[in-house]
Amino acid sequence: METKTTETHDIRNVERDLIIDYLRAINMLYILLWIHLLYWLPPKTHYKSWFLGEMVIVFFIMGASYSISPPPKYSHYLVRRIQRIFIPYFVYGCVLTIITILIGFFFLQKRSIKEFVHLQLWLNPFRNFHQEGKHFFIPFVYWHLWFIPTITLIIPFIPLCHIISTSLKRFFLLLAFMIIVIFLSSISHRIFLSEHLNYAFFYMTFVIIGFKYKELKSISCFKKILIAITSLLLLLALNRMFAFGIDMNVNKFPPNIMYLFFGFIWIVFITILWDYIQKIDKIKYLRSFLLWFSKYSYTAYLFHPFAYLICIFIIKRTEMDILLHNWFFKHFAVPLFILSIVAVLNMIFGKIEKVVFLNKTRLPELNYKNSVC
Repeated sequence: METKTTETHDIRNVERDLIIDYLRAINMLYILLWIHLLYWLPPKTHYKSWFLGEMVIVFFIMGASYSISPPPKYSHYLVRRIQRIFIPYFVYGCVLTIITILIGFFFLQKRSIKEFVHLQLWLNPFRNFHQEGKHFFIPFVYWHLWFIPTITLIIPFIPLCHIISTSLKRFFLLLAFMIIVIFLSSISHRIFLSEHLNYAFFYMTFVIIGFKYKELKSISCFKKILIAITSLLLLLALNRMFAFGIDMNVNKFPPNIMYLFFGFIWIVFITILWDYIQKIDKIKYLRSFLLWFSKYSYTAYLFHPFAYLICIFIIKRTEMDILLHNWFFKHFAVPLFILSIVAVLNMIFGKIEKVVFLNKTRLPELNYKNSVC
């Protein structure tokens, strides 16, 4: 049964919901337009990699979202979460399969379809895409799918970890346990049986921190900065002792103890920005766009490689390659064009996902008067 926000609801809860929605949308825009696009433009330095905190925020938001919602029945929660992850993913897999068939049939001398179509590759997210998909002739469309197995393994354990974390003492014990295991896996590489388990365990740490969303909001700025400085000092000390290196792109794949403390710094940074994110509520059109984009952020993540490909195709066909030497065109015009394509893809495939869902999910119909600015 769908519930709606009314005048009788606690204003602060609505505000916090909005902050999470804004943060989810902003973080996804950051991924699409910076992490996967502008980040790779020159100059390339290790210091640039300190902007790679986006996945930490994704999982922090997962924990925060779960913590502010009434706890559902486990079976309902599990079915709903799996639907939200796998139905859009299967839509994406089917689109890739159709494209593979068409390209293989019309452009590659009508070779055997079996040579180009690996249906189970696209419909089984636990396959090794980087190995089995490396001969696929559009490699750009699968490299971001490493995220799916990680989130799939995390989902079943979120309610249990939330129950454990309700007590502050148990929360810190659980967090300490996670940090110790991540440290041991970083120096021995023998703790986890598979790479998927390594990623899932690591990012579960930030889901657990997300459970304390409300508490983090009340911590003073001084304490937050103190946490960030402590994390930075521990990070530098670990690098001096074990020579992990300061390239966070290397520390991120697979994630190690260096990237963990780096993630703590990012969480502190985001919590400091909450007061500014909250002010978005005053900007009507930006607010509406971010709430809409937040709703389809996962769809945007799945299909954004197609936006890049469409952009490249149009630039080449219209012979606008020369404009790529123009700094403004490359850093502003191209990202805005890609964002518009992503928006169109969201509208198309978002509707397809709604048709597949038996129960359509919507954001609460929030009253602007109810939100605190």
